[in-house]
Amino acid sequence: MPNSTAHLKTKSKVIRFPIAEDGTVVGYSDDGTFLNTIAVYWDPSGAVHALPRLHDWAMRATAVNNLGLIVGTAYQPAAAGSVGHAWIFDKATGVLAELPGAIDGSGALPHAINDAGEIVGSVIVNSWHRAVRWSAGTHELTLLPLLQSESRYSEATDINASGTIVGTHGSVPVVWPVGAAPIPLPTGRCTRGLATFDTNAAVAINDAGMVAGTLMGYDGCTGPSKPVPPPPTPQFPPSHAVRWNTAHELEQLGDANSVATALNALGVTVGYDRLGAQRWP
Repeated sequence: MPNSTAHLKTKSKVIRFPIAEDGTVVGYSDDGTFLNTIAVYWDPSGAVHALPRLHDWAMRATAVNNLGLIVGTAYQPAAAGSVGHAWIFDKATGVLAELPGAIDGSGALPHAINDAGEIVGSVIVNSWHRAVRWSAGTHELTLLPLLQSESRYSEATDINASGTIVGTHGSVPVVWPVGAAPIPLPTGRCTRGLATFDTNAAVAINDAGMVAGTLMGYDGCTGPSKPVPPPPTPQFPPSHAVRWNTAHELEQLGDANSVATALNALGVTVGYDRLGAQRWP
């Protein structure tokens, strides 16, 4: 892919879930200054295009569907950093519109959009991320249900053609079937230290229902997770790239310190580890 430096006089980055079937890629470009960050897309020829600005704020594009709808976040400057505002851009019309969000004025972050135009991500509610879905067309905002647990954190990271959503609740990877409560995915870890940093994430789902993600502290266990006494000091267990099949059975893909980022219709999964980019068939 051509570097956009000469065109925009900036450095550019491509981020998660950024490519459509026709080769359109989305991301952002900056000059090293966050306030000057602009959302961009590369068309199939490799030419780069800057999106309109929302209130002249810094912007990043995070996802695109096969109909040319792009979503992302604009960052309103605030006293304690910035407030995220979700937006959608239509390549066909050139119109950029703000999505409903910021329930308590703290921000909204879209992560994925399917070809029906349904969008998922998170909004800030009482200082916690909550997984949400924006409906197609009307962009009505709906909070996704939580697991019956003490955690108030949840985040939706991807949605497939049927509307099934994946993401994270607390430190548990989950699937939200259409109109139903979240289903926790197995984590392959029988002992879970209450004070360890064992955040797990389901990051992508294909139309067949296969899910890719990353687990912290994976130990190959097939039994239920059991909390254990916290260690004397916080621990950072290694990450492992994993995949769940349509029956939610867990498969380890990478060795320690691997991360899965996406999968295709056949379940082929990509990510990276200590050696660089990886592809797991």
